[in-house]
Amino acid sequence: SKEEAKRRRKALQATEEKLSHVKQWKQLELPRFAEAQAIVRDLQSKSSVASRTAKLLSARAASFPVDFYLLQHDFNLLFFGLGSKKQLLELFATAIRRFELSMKRSPSCALVINGYSSVASSNFTETLGKLVTDYLGQPDASVRGYRTVERLAEFIADKVTVAIQRRAIKDSNAAKFAGSGLPRSAPVWERDLLILVHNIDGESIRSRAVQNALATLAATRGIRLVASVDHVHSPLLWDHVQSAKFNFCFRQATTLQPYLIESSDKPEQFALKHSSAAGAKFVLRSLTNNHKEVLQVLARHQLDKNRLGMTQNELYEACSQNMVVSSRAALVRLLVEFKDHKIVASRRPANRQETLFIAWEPKVIRTVLLGESS
Repeated sequence: SKEEAKRRRKALQATEEKLSHVKQWKQLELPRFAEAQAIVRDLQSKSSVASRTAKLLSARAASFPVDFYLLQHDFNLLFFGLGSKKQLLELFATAIRRFELSMKRSPSCALVINGYSSVASSNFTETLGKLVTDYLGQPDASVRGYRTVERLAEFIADKVTVAIQRRAIKDSNAAKFAGSGLPRSAPVWERDLLILVHNIDGESIRSRAVQNALATLAATRGIRLVASVDHVHSPLLWDHVQSAKFNFCFRQATTLQPYLIESSDKPEQFALKHSSAAGAKFVLRSLTNNHKEVLQVLARHQLDKNRLGMTQNELYEACSQNMVVSSRAALVRLLVEFKDHKIVASRRPANRQETLFIAWEPKVIRTVLLGESS
């Protein structure tokens, strides 16, 4: 009928309009990462925006004496609010030093952990190792005896506790240092430790092992923890045991500052839109040489076998022959990181074991990962 034909024409016209809108939307391009950063910097440079964020920062800094008072009464501090809090925490660390000097006390040693960094988790053992060597004055060999970061954190906490208990002994003879296992020159005898964690809820340090290690340190007398969070559900990271150890006092700290530094470590979401090679370079920049060597073993096999991957057993045997990994557990940890970075994917062909492969184009693998000329 005529009415039915009319309805069909209207429906067809509406469909065509929707498809036109979808086509226009798909033609829109995300800005390159450098362009996006330039836009944010331009907005930040505007006098009105800059003056507002400066006023917010100055107003929040006026509460530093209260924050320091809370630290002195065995609370750890967790700063939350809209905007980057990196500059605020750094200003607070400087203020803590000033407060301590005004009280005729030795300024605390500071350890900074960038939780927003994609390599913060893989570098966490090295970070704790620095505490052992620089703060406790222990040899490098003492770090290698601990297989987990939790055990290493417990070792640090025990040594700090011993030093704190013996600080009250004014006698400078051997009685104060005997049996402590700490050299007399170690800073722990005179100075407390301040741990500054930017984004304690960062993706790379959300693991239970890292959070347990931080909680153990935070619960130790003589160690104070100042951290920031941005995820609205960040308190769900911790169970009741961890929460009790952290003993956080939540402090509001809205700065409205852009996350320029925090986001500079995650540019692949912009870069991959335009160039897979550019995105691969950004990802590889955050990996260690050991990571790259494992990837190169997989890449050479993948290119030689016409994009067929390797099973985990095959990859382990190849890496062992090249002395790239020390154990199967070490390889498994690396593979988890590769999958988190969307570098390595897996598939299970019919009647075969799960196969691992690098999820990049062959040209990108050759030029970026293997360093071959295009």
